[in-house]
Amino acid sequence: MVDPAYLSAIRESYDRVADDYVGIAPARFAADALGRGMLAAFADRPQACLLARRPTQGSGR
Repeated sequence: MVDPAYLSAIRESYDRVADDYVGIAPARFAADALGRGMLAAFADRPQACLLARRPTQGSGR
């Protein structure tokens, strides 16, 4: 599967800050269930948007 250009750009920007984030995030979110949930929902959104645009098998689209 080929990613749309905007998803590749988002992925690359996240990859650039990932190491710094790993050093900061665990301590900040250790006791913050709401923050972890919000972050998880945000992280899942680009993939969910991509899947929503893909026709399902047998849908006739």
